[in-house]
Amino acid sequence: MALWPKIRFDCGDFSVWCFMLLCLPLFATLSSQSSACPVTCSCLGTLVDCSKQGLTQVPKDLPLWTEVLELQENLINTFSSYQFSHLKNLQHLDLSNNRVKFVVPGSLANLIHLNEVKLNHNQMVEIPDLGPLVNLSSLNLAHNEILSMNSTWLAQTKSLKNLDLSHNKISELPAGIFANGSRLQILNLSNNRLQHMDKGCFYNLTALVDLKLGRNRITSLPKELFKRLSALKVLELNRNRLTKIEGLTFDGLLSLTALRLRRNEISQLFDGAFFGLSSIQQLQLDFNNITTVTKAWLYGLNSMQQLSLSNNHISTIDKDAWEFCQQMWDLDLSHNDLVSVEKSSLTKLSKLRQLIVDHNKISYVEEGAFANLPSLQILELNYNEISWTIEDTNGTFTELSQVTKLGLAANRIKSVARKAFTGMQGLKILDLQNNAIATIQDGAFSELSALEELRLNSSSLLCDCQLKWLPPWLDANGALAATVDLKCGHPEPLVGSVVQNVSINNFTCDDFPKPFITEEPMTKVALKEENVTLTCKAESTSAASPMNAIWKKDNLVFRGSQVVTFARSPDGRTNLMTSELLLQNITDEDAGRYQCIVSNDFGSTYSSRAKITVHVFPTFTKTPVDIRVKAGNTARLECHAEGSPPPEIAWKKDGGDDFPAARERRMHVMSNDDVFFIVNVKAADMGVYSCTAQNVAGVIVANATLTVLETPSFVKQMEDREIVSGETTVLECMAAGSPKPRLNWTKDGGPLVATERHFFTADSQLLIIVHTRASDAGRYECEMSNPLGVERDSSMLTVIPTLLASGEREDESATIGIIIIAVVCCVVGTSIVWVIIIHQTRKRAQINALSSPSSTLPTQPLHATPSVPFPGVEFMAAESDDPDLNIDIDSIPTAILYPPDLEILAFKGNVGSTGQLYTYLADNNSDSENSSGKDSGNGDSGRRSNSNEDVTALNDNAVNHSMRSLNTAVTEASSSTVSSRLPCRSNRPRHNYSNANCTRTLSTFVPQPRANIHFTEPEHSSRPPHARGRMSLYEDRCARNSHNSMGSPVANYSLARHEV
Repeated sequence: MALWPKIRFDCGDFSVWCFMLLCLPLFATLSSQSSACPVTCSCLGTLVDCSKQGLTQVPKDLPLWTEVLELQENLINTFSSYQFSHLKNLQHLDLSNNRVKFVVPGSLANLIHLNEVKLNHNQMVEIPDLGPLVNLSSLNLAHNEILSMNSTWLAQTKSLKNLDLSHNKISELPAGIFANGSRLQILNLSNNRLQHMDKGCFYNLTALVDLKLGRNRITSLPKELFKRLSALKVLELNRNRLTKIEGLTFDGLLSLTALRLRRNEISQLFDGAFFGLSSIQQLQLDFNNITTVTKAWLYGLNSMQQLSLSNNHISTIDKDAWEFCQQMWDLDLSHNDLVSVEKSSLTKLSKLRQLIVDHNKISYVEEGAFANLPSLQILELNYNEISWTIEDTNGTFTELSQVTKLGLAANRIKSVARKAFTGMQGLKILDLQNNAIATIQDGAFSELSALEELRLNSSSLLCDCQLKWLPPWLDANGALAATVDLKCGHPEPLVGSVVQNVSINNFTCDDFPKPFITEEPMTKVALKEENVTLTCKAESTSAASPMNAIWKKDNLVFRGSQVVTFARSPDGRTNLMTSELLLQNITDEDAGRYQCIVSNDFGSTYSSRAKITVHVFPTFTKTPVDIRVKAGNTARLECHAEGSPPPEIAWKKDGGDDFPAARERRMHVMSNDDVFFIVNVKAADMGVYSCTAQNVAGVIVANATLTVLETPSFVKQMEDREIVSGETTVLECMAAGSPKPRLNWTKDGGPLVATERHFFTADSQLLIIVHTRASDAGRYECEMSNPLGVERDSSMLTVIPTLLASGEREDESATIGIIIIAVVCCVVGTSIVWVIIIHQTRKRAQINALSSPSSTLPTQPLHATPSVPFPGVEFMAAESDDPDLNIDIDSIPTAILYPPDLEILAFKGNVGSTGQLYTYLADNNSDSENSSGKDSGNGDSGRRSNSNEDVTALNDNAVNHSMRSLNTAVTEASSSTVSSRLPCRSNRPRHNYSNANCTRTLSTFVPQPRANIHFTEPEHSSRPPHARGRMSLYEDRCARNSHNSMGSPVANYSLARHEV
């Protein structure tokens, strides 16, 4: 070619042609040098194949026209630019499976048409610099020794679309390894040693479609790692070391259709773990450690069509877990730990066509569990424990009319019930292989009108009279018989015989080798921590086939307690078995329905279900506490109890159901809370509140006291008083408040000087001044106080001299006299009539009482004749509802009638050296006509009753006398000590009296008849001629001193005191 430019065409035409003919051999030689196929290679078109030639270097005589050059599987260890620079048309270069360790930088420069380079399976330790390759789209560097992704050449090669760096030793992906504007679509980094990936390592790969990161050592995925991979469709992360997927990990992968996370160690899937995968269609999570399927981690997978969760440890599927997966048509849950299939576990899957649940531990399929799968076509339940579904239930598959294939292989099925496959009209393939089926009821397959293939094999069939239907059915469905292999296992003469070959006459029922229940377990109720035993008994006529029993709780095999089984064969032909389930120290978790299943080689039988109910005695978790609340505020009492069944909480106040706050609608009890409220608390709310927790196991009560705090206040304002000198003055300071106010009396601003004439009663609410004098006049102030405050009020006491008082009375004497005369006339007239009637009645009663034994008494009370009860003292004693009844006793001898059934008992005690205290107890149970009274004073002895009673004087020494009333003995002494014992037949017991200064009231009792009563009266001491006495009703209380010997007022007792 170097001589070609020197040729000249300066001769004539003939000379030119002659010269060309002479130069033809030279042209042929030159052409052959540039187009000949190398001796060590083979050529086809533009392809030059130099592979597997043991070459140690690139051939030097490669033709110029080469477009595809294959140099794989040689011994080449390096190459440089001069070896390829003349191959301007080269497009594909394959140097895989050589020994290339080093590449001279720029070795492939200027090969502008080169678009694919294969350098996989070499020994390079870094990404080579191949020079500027503007059209390079595919680079395969797999199976090298590359340690790092740091390469400036890689960042500059923007035309690259497919980069394979799999099977290297890359451990990290730093940010910025790919240039902005990269066109990379496929990146394969699988089978490296990746552990760390910077957040921005993929930021510039906006065109990436397929990313393979499988078989690395990735333990976590940083958030926003895939944020900018909006075009990515396939992401593979199989065989890494991921343990958890956090929320929003894949956010930004808007175009992703397939996510593969197989064979990791994932045990935690956080809420929203897959959120953002709006285009996902396939999600593979096989071979991980997932235990639960929840709606939370499935959130956002609205477009998912295929989900594979096989080979995990899933035992629970939450209710409505598939709410966000309603487009799914393929679900694989095989090789997990599911023990049941419930209705709630398969809802919202209306488009599901294939469900694979092989190799689980399913023993219970709830009726209607598949009802929400209207599109299901393939259902695989092989290698589970759902024998009872076929044996003991009907309608499990009722809603699966569209299913074409049902797999029930290896499920320990021993019998097929008549209606086991009801509703499966569209079933074409039924797989019952590897089940030791012993019985198949007549009509078990009758509804499978579309059945094309029946996979059934068993050598344990019980060939008795109940199976004679099967051979004719198989003959009539000959196409199914090809996949059926059934042999007899009983009776002995037919063992091993093919069912189709057994004569119909040989299917007889001569014994019953299949177990049957003779004693069912019984329903029981027990308290927590008790022991419970359930018993199940069964029989079989096959002594050669031992029976075994298992127990189920709520349709699941129960493995939590001890099962004791006793078996015996009394006659050598019959088997008897007893199985006992022992539940020790039962808890709430033991409550449920228990069933006994007895099996042998010829089938299984199921007992009825026995219900165990566990009751737990209530226990308080919150108890009410004593509280103190100011009036007007809100009282809050808490009470909560636990038990089984849950106890009902009720409240009582002071032992009853009367709540003032409830009547006034101030009480609130929250139905879902443990709090009892009383708003706007008042004094009436004060008391003991009882919280009662009750269930069938028992009842417990907790009490709390509500104290209402009130500032002191006056029940009524104190009033000024005007008292005649010598009379008794009563000043009232009626207090209210909580705590009970303390009262302090003062006079004229100074301390109240108390004398023997001054005493307090009713807890100092009454100040009583007897024989009022002019010195007693003044302003009396009462101060009441408690921790909440102090209140004061006062009364002005004015003492009127006796002479002024008597003058006023004389002016009114005429009018008063007329009134008295009228009243006396009326009283006397009425009294005469009553005296005659009562006298006759009592006279007859006395005659009857004297003539009959003392032990025989009349059944009706006798009535006394009105008379003056005590000589020298005229008074009226009566029962009253008024808690502060005061009765004046005037010294004027006026006969005042008292109720005829009122009995007066008199007791004597000392009141210092100035006088004596007489106590009169009025008892509305007297039929005595003869009563005695006691008093002191001159001239009083002349005013005695005209009755014919015996009167005996007592001296100053101790004198005993007795009376009889209701078998009541009263013993009195005139000394300073009074000893009185008053037993009583009553609904309330009477008290014993043993203190001289203590007087107690008698309880009210039913009137009883008794004989006449005789009093023996001591001598009376003298008394001022115009003295006035006062009687009041007081409660049962001991005297604290001589001035306050009775206590505070009380209703419905007649108790009089008379002081001399």
